[in-house]
Amino acid sequence: MSEATSHQANEQTKSSRRRWLTGLTVGSLLAGLAAWGAHGWAHGERGFCRMGWPGHGYGMFHGVERVFERAGAGEEQKARALEIIRVAAADMKPLREARRQGREAVLEILAADTIDRARLEQERVKMLTDAEEASERMTQAFADLAEVLTPAQRKTVAESLRRLRDVREEWMKRT
Repeated sequence: MSEATSHQANEQTKSSRRRWLTGLTVGSLLAGLAAWGAHGWAHGERGFCRMGWPGHGYGMFHGVERVFERAGAGEEQKARALEIIRVAAADMKPLREARRQGREAVLEILAADTIDRARLEQERVKMLTDAEEASERMTQAFADLAEVLTPAQRKTVAESLRRLRDVREEWMKRT
């Protein structure tokens, strides 16, 4: 085999290997983003549980209402709790939109001919900042909700949520 043919075969192998690695990398990133998006859809945009319509907070209202009923909360307590959730959902709406825009920006970066790593890092940092803000707001809402309940009701809620967690963990082990 001549040196030119050998060089050409070597270049084809490198090119083929490069295409394969690029495809694997992009595929992995897209799969990761899809999983991340599914997780956000299941937990963030749909509230505290997997019920309700995306972005409408129905799951939050329904979940809090059920928890308060199980705790034996009165109508005034339930009304205060639903108002806390309404305000929290309204506060979270801009963060949901920012998260959607961030995901779109990441897809644009990854679909470009050249990957702008600096811009990708900026989007990552912004997503983490938004997630931190959302976490702080939800923690505030949880504390506000807890203050609506009596100490005995909070203990009932905590025990109920522990049982729910245990059931979910057991279910996850089976799947």
